[in-house]
Amino acid sequence: MDFLFAHVTAVIVTLGVVMATSLLLRQRRAPQASMAWLLSILLLPYVALPLFLLFGLSRTAQRKMLPEISRSQVPSGLPPGPAAALLSSYRVPAVSGGNRIVFHGDGTATWDALIEMIEGAEKSVWLATYVMRDGPVGGEVLKALGRRAEQGLDVRLLVDAAGSLFLPEKSLAPLRRAGGHAIRFSPIWRLPFRGRPNLRNHRKLLLCDERQVLAGGYNIAEEYLGPGPDEARWRELAFRLEGPAALDYAAMFRADWQDAKGSPLPPPSPPLQRMGNSSVQLVPSGPYAEDQVLFDLILSVIFAARERVWITTPYFIPDEAIARALELAARRGVDVRILVPSRSNHRIADFARGAYLRELEKANVRIYRYADGMVHGKAVIADDAALVGSPNLDFRSLFLNREATLVLYNPDDVAIVVDWTAALQARSKIGPHRPGVVREHLEGVARLAAPLL
Repeated sequence: MDFLFAHVTAVIVTLGVVMATSLLLRQRRAPQASMAWLLSILLLPYVALPLFLLFGLSRTAQRKMLPEISRSQVPSGLPPGPAAALLSSYRVPAVSGGNRIVFHGDGTATWDALIEMIEGAEKSVWLATYVMRDGPVGGEVLKALGRRAEQGLDVRLLVDAAGSLFLPEKSLAPLRRAGGHAIRFSPIWRLPFRGRPNLRNHRKLLLCDERQVLAGGYNIAEEYLGPGPDEARWRELAFRLEGPAALDYAAMFRADWQDAKGSPLPPPSPPLQRMGNSSVQLVPSGPYAEDQVLFDLILSVIFAARERVWITTPYFIPDEAIARALELAARRGVDVRILVPSRSNHRIADFARGAYLRELEKANVRIYRYADGMVHGKAVIADDAALVGSPNLDFRSLFLNREATLVLYNPDDVAIVVDWTAALQARSKIGPHRPGVVREHLEGVARLAAPLL
């Protein structure tokens, strides 16, 4: 009997290894991720196979992400540069003109804008976030949402089940009793193989009346934003957008809400009037079957850059292709700069980035380590365009998470992001960490494991 059990187990594991290997070879993913999964499955099949079935199947069925949106405000021609031309071939919203953008480079201004928008909404308040905690900040936001729901507004809260794992259901109950809706994206505790617990919704946005958007990298917790100045608060970059592009954000929220099986949403709003002179383009990204639009966009603007590529990110764990593109850009004379926090809130990410940063420094890439706390804002500046929003420059944001990136084409908007980045660089140390023997080995292990995180 023991022999039969061992034989059957060996056959099942062998078949699992073969099937998993076949899936890995057919899926489009980063080579490092495929190799890491393959080695794990071959060396530790009893552990790695169940993990691969739960977390490694990175694709979902292709679906139309965004409903049709009026293009009445789209500029007659594409903005210069590679971004708009590349994105015109993807299923993402077109370039949208006639928008007004106000940037917020600290958590106090972002908090003030968030509360003002919630209190000033007339019909609807829709909030999506990755992290929400029922602390001093999250509790006040839930109360504000509850008040608006009691006043008859359409209030909806979408939180990611993993990012907001410690947000108790009892904290959401008052909002629901007031007539609001609150759901979790992709619950972790569910029937096996229904959904993919490794695929998270990392988007952050507040949408009021489908006309105003507050987006960026902030979550709803005290380290990101709050009333009054706080030196311990993380450095963020958020922006308030009004104009036609708000409908693109509304369409993205609708798609996420429907995927999370939320209650039916009201019909889309009619086309919006021009509010300013900013031309922007929303790029929703995620693990869809056909394209990796965020990865392709970042790689393309790096290769096309002639003057500068400035990257600000809390976690720098790039795909090898992006790392190579940055190195080649620096070698051909492009001003390439990477800014990361000197020490982030995820030590394994700090270890994983070390070798990348030192290799890039050898190619004349300037490395900045922000010395006055945690930087959580995200920005990529490539010549005369800038990318801002929710994605980090790591495997998870590039290939697994649902992210929302806004491409800025207006020179005045790009200049504000440049000034924000330069201010952080001025308060940074130059160069990567110089590791000892122990840290160097830990960095190697973390780099190998990074594609699986």
